[in-house]
Amino acid sequence: MNTSTHNLFRRRGVSLLETVLAASLLGGVVMTICGLSAGSLRSIRLNQEYEKAWDYIERQLTLIDMVGVQAMQQRGQSGGQFESLDGRIWHWTVQINETGITALYDVVIQLQWEEDGRTRRLECRTRMTAKSSAVDETQTDTQSDGSQTTTTPASTPGATS
Repeated sequence: MNTSTHNLFRRRGVSLLETVLAASLLGGVVMTICGLSAGSLRSIRLNQEYEKAWDYIERQLTLIDMVGVQAMQQRGQSGGQFESLDGRIWHWTVQINETGITALYDVVIQLQWEEDGRTRRLECRTRMTAKSSAVDETQTDTQSDGSQTTTTPASTPGATS
């Protein structure tokens, strides 16, 4: 057996230095991936919280629309709190102000909650119109010959179309 072949068979193992270097590189890669995953999970949880908040704001806007923005505006600023299924307390306020345009109102809804010791706050600003009976009502008359006529009352002075 010559010397070059003998060195080739003797050098089959991995040195301790190569093992330590490979293990530290692998450990660094694993730590980086874990750090990115944890950050992504935090972001997902925060996005879910904001999604819940927008859902609660949408429900409040639907309630204002059902009750009537004028009726809510007469109450002035209103607010309250409620508890979600996960035990979190949500605080909300609604403020409705008239604009310079007939039957148009500025609506500001604020929602506040606490998560991981930090207070989170979301605010929605929108405009809503009041339902006007002069615009919404139509009158149908049945003539003696069986035909029908539909009339819409004239718009009120100062109303915009």
